[in-house]
Amino acid sequence: MSVDQSLNIAIDCFKRKKYAEALEIYNSIVRKIQKIPSEELQTMRVKNGLTPTPIIGPIVHPKIGSILDQRAATYEKLNNPQRALRDGENLIKLEPISCKGYLRVAKLHTIMGNELETYKVLQRGVYTIESAIKKFRITVPEKLFESLKSKYAELNTKLKKRRNVTQPVGITPGHVQARVSQSSLDDLMGIKRAKRNDSVSRTPSLNAATASLDPFDYFPLELVCLIFMHLPFSTVLRCHLVSRNWYKSLTSIPSLYTNIAFRNRLDKVEFQNGIKLIKKVHQNSSNKLIKSLKLSKSYRQEYFCDIIKFLAFQSNLKFENLDIVNSSVSVGELLLSLIFSKVNTSNVSPNGLQPFETSLKSLKLGVTSEIKHIPYLLGISDKLEELEIIQLSSHESNKTVYNQQQYPSIKQTFKDRMNADNLKRLSFIGYTDEDLKQNSTSVMIPILNFISNKASASLKSLTIVSQNLVRFNSSNVSFNQFPCLEEVYFEDNSGYSLSDFILGFTSTGSGLKKLVFREKELNTEFDVSTLRNLEFPRLSNLQLLDVYSCNLTRDGLYKLLQVVNKESNQLTSLNIGNSRKLSFQIDTFQRRISQSNPSGHLSISKILKLSPNLTHLYLNEIEFDNFSAKMFYHELQEYDSNFENIKLKFIDLSFARLDGIGLMSLFCVSSKHEPTFKLDELVLHGIDIKSQTIQLLMDKGYALSVLNDFHKVKWKEFGINSLIQ
Repeated sequence: MSVDQSLNIAIDCFKRKKYAEALEIYNSIVRKIQKIPSEELQTMRVKNGLTPTPIIGPIVHPKIGSILDQRAATYEKLNNPQRALRDGENLIKLEPISCKGYLRVAKLHTIMGNELETYKVLQRGVYTIESAIKKFRITVPEKLFESLKSKYAELNTKLKKRRNVTQPVGITPGHVQARVSQSSLDDLMGIKRAKRNDSVSRTPSLNAATASLDPFDYFPLELVCLIFMHLPFSTVLRCHLVSRNWYKSLTSIPSLYTNIAFRNRLDKVEFQNGIKLIKKVHQNSSNKLIKSLKLSKSYRQEYFCDIIKFLAFQSNLKFENLDIVNSSVSVGELLLSLIFSKVNTSNVSPNGLQPFETSLKSLKLGVTSEIKHIPYLLGISDKLEELEIIQLSSHESNKTVYNQQQYPSIKQTFKDRMNADNLKRLSFIGYTDEDLKQNSTSVMIPILNFISNKASASLKSLTIVSQNLVRFNSSNVSFNQFPCLEEVYFEDNSGYSLSDFILGFTSTGSGLKKLVFREKELNTEFDVSTLRNLEFPRLSNLQLLDVYSCNLTRDGLYKLLQVVNKESNQLTSLNIGNSRKLSFQIDTFQRRISQSNPSGHLSISKILKLSPNLTHLYLNEIEFDNFSAKMFYHELQEYDSNFENIKLKFIDLSFARLDGIGLMSLFCVSSKHEPTFKLDELVLHGIDIKSQTIQLLMDKGYALSVLNDFHKVKWKEFGINSLIQ
């Protein structure tokens, strides 16, 4: 008997007041669920429209919340509130962002007369769920959450009135335990909670058994190391304060201090003390390599430069990855900070680069960029493999730490050290402010000029975002000078079209595997004639093609697909979203209104003939309606009547003009058992589709997972599918 069938029987017994029988069934269901492996649980969650892994908490059965809540209600009817309370608390642990657990536990505490415990549970529930909604943008059942908030507000008002005439209640061990439990949830979600000073004294200890739970008393140091490796660096530092034994044990494990991320607005003295601690930890270690160091904004510009200077002269440490973000510091000031030992000295010390020159492989800079100083970043390390530059518009004072007479020292120090032989990844992410972008010349031209002049250029990945590329075509830079290039990402760049880009790949060399080219201007049109008489061998092995928002016509897209699939048909992912000149066949009335697609509509069968191995197709923000969905299915059927050779696994139709009827037409859903195509994932953000329709698609197996966020207002999200800040 399945879990759902057993659950229905248990509910029926409960309704008929056969609580003992219901309890026995619930117990058997729980025992059965506990034996299910996590891999099978993940599959069940996907089938029920959930993520394979919960945002917060362990991997659990999709029905565990209802089961525990109903069993708790059964215990309550059997006058066993303690067992009911245990189920409620377990429910909170397993599903911390579910309202059911908090409501059940609060009700039981109320029945038992524990008003203060009721208040704490309701407060914890409201805070935890609101924090999760804010951080992860999730949705929770509105009625349950409103009930939780109203009960909390009502009890809060009642206790405040009572507090005016009574003394504060002392903090109990249970209160401390609740605070500790809430703190663990905060850490799990990465939420910073305001410090609280209690006006009453705390109980010195919970119980005598607490001391025996210290992991350092039971686990070998190797196992402790594996546990703490999963904690953020800031949490490891806070653990120093637990006890002297913890401090001594943790600082004896150098591997815990190799991925360092200091907090924002770091004071100079705090940074120096942190580096001294790291040096102390690594002093007896044979490997003094720090894998990564992340520095964000300091209090003042001069503080930040002092921090860099202090860091640059730590000759006993080596750094592999450096991540620096500070909108008040320029590239020139950063370079000067690396080579000057003191603020007011003009003497250049060759030792200032020792922590980086033989070990630094990755450098990420978020600073205000000067064009002339960008290439000198290649002189920091001989081993540099990745360089990422993010231009930040400075809202700070324009006051500089160094005077103009000191800037020639940059050229003197770095010119002969510049080396791009090992550089594999290069990224430029420019200003998002349009005025700043239009008034700036691209920062990437000088450094690309330097790299392209090196015969042994090993560049494999190039990312250029939000740059003014008007002068790019007139520069000496050509993509034919980068024979090893495999990945290209262009987005929101002005003065440079897709046609311009393709004409730069007429030479031989290793083929591109990934191409993302998202045009900014919509006043240019892709010139199909540029592809007719030329060969593009480096574009014929593409695996991913993203031309989101490009001005491709239907014929232009078909010709481009012919080029990229000319040799081996390796293209598996295609994004043609947000195109004003591409659309599928739509209904006659809508076609008259939009007057779109003068060059003819797209054919999915034609696309699949040109790209037979396509698995991922992005059609977001494109002309696509219910009629398009119907024709989409019929064209797939014409292409392959049995759907056996159709390899599509993922389709994104976000912001299409679809409703439930159109969605049914897309898969030709009917009672007949006719063959149809099936997807692993279907994305429908920004479309109002009833949850029952989505559930039907998944229950029938047309799509294993359907993502639908009706409240989403745009497809592009920074850090997820776009690099525009």
